[in-house]
Amino acid sequence: MDLLKYVYSNNLPTTLDALLDLLLTADKFEVVSCSRDCTRALQNLPMNYESAFIYLDLPPCLLMSPTVEPLLDAAKQFLVANFRNLDNDNLQVTSEIVVYDTVLAWVRKHYPNMEERREILKTHLLHLVRFPFLTTTQLTKDVLTCNDIDPEHASKIVICALSYKAETDSYRKQCLAAEEGIITSRQFMERVQSKRPVKVVKQCVVYLDLTRTELDRIVPKCDVWSETFHFDGLEFGLCASCSTSFDHYNFGLALYVSTSSTCTIKYEFSVRTMHQVDSFGSWFNGTRTFTKTEKLYNVHSEEWTNFIRKDNSYFINDILHVKAVLTIKKFEDY
Repeated sequence: MDLLKYVYSNNLPTTLDALLDLLLTADKFEVVSCSRDCTRALQNLPMNYESAFIYLDLPPCLLMSPTVEPLLDAAKQFLVANFRNLDNDNLQVTSEIVVYDTVLAWVRKHYPNMEERREILKTHLLHLVRFPFLTTTQLTKDVLTCNDIDPEHASKIVICALSYKAETDSYRKQCLAAEEGIITSRQFMERVQSKRPVKVVKQCVVYLDLTRTELDRIVPKCDVWSETFHFDGLEFGLCASCSTSFDHYNFGLALYVSTSSTCTIKYEFSVRTMHQVDSFGSWFNGTRTFTKTEKLYNVHSEEWTNFIRKDNSYFINDILHVKAVLTIKKFEDY
C-alpha cells in the first residue's frame, strides 16, 4: 500500500519501521527512486544505537545495494564515534559481531600503523567485545585470521571462547570467578540482545535458551528469533511464535532455511526438564524438504495455555532449554 502511495503521490511514511518496510518492498520490485528516497528519509531520522544496528542488520540484498550504502556508512560512523559505550550490558545489539566490527573500524581509522593498532587492541579495546557470544564461525574466520590482532593473542581468545561454549557449567563458573586472564570475567556476561543468541557446539547441533518473560511478550501475535547460524553451506534460524487458532492461542517453533537448491532436513528437538536437568529428553522430530522458495516451516505447535503454565516441567528456573540436531541431504537442481 505504501509503495502505491509513493508511485502516485511521491509521499513517504515518517516512522523508521514504515520506511524500512517500504525500502524492502521497493527493493523487491526494483523501484530504485523509492529506494533512494527511503534511504534519504532514514538518514534524516535521528541516529541511535538501535537504529544503527538495525541498518547494519538489513537483509543481504539491501546491504549490497549502492542505493543503501550512504545509510550504512552513516550507521558505521555513528558507532565508531560512540564506540566507548559498547561496554554497556544493556546495549541492544543484534549480534556481538556488530560490536567486534565497530571496534575494528574505530581502531583502523585512528591507528593506521599495524603495530600500534595491535597493541591498542590488546591493551585497551578487545575487552569491549564479549567473545564467548560470537558464533564458532565468527571466532574461527573473523577473529582467528584477523591481521589487526596479534596472532598469538587471537589464538588464546578463540581457544578460551570455544572452551566456554563447549564445557560444563562448572567451567563457566570458574571463568566467571577468574580475576585475570585472556578474557575478563565481564566478557562472559551476556548482553541484552534484540535477537537471541544460539550456542553452536558442533555445526549441526544447536542450543537455544528462551526465558518465560521473552515468551510472554510474544502474545497475542509476535515472535522471538535466534541468531542465524550456518551449516553445510546453508543459513538457518529458529523462531518461537504465538498464533491464533479458532478461539485459542498456540505456541509454535519454526525452522528457517535459506538454500539455493532443494534439500531435505531431518530435525530432532529435545528439551531439559525438571525431571531431567542434566540431559535433554526428546521433544519432537520430523523431516522436511525445502526448495529455493520455501524459507520457513513450522516444526512444532501446541496449545499456548498448556505450554506456558507454571508447572510445565519444560521450564527450569523459568528458562526453556532447547536442543536441535539437524541432518541435511542435498539434491542437485535439474
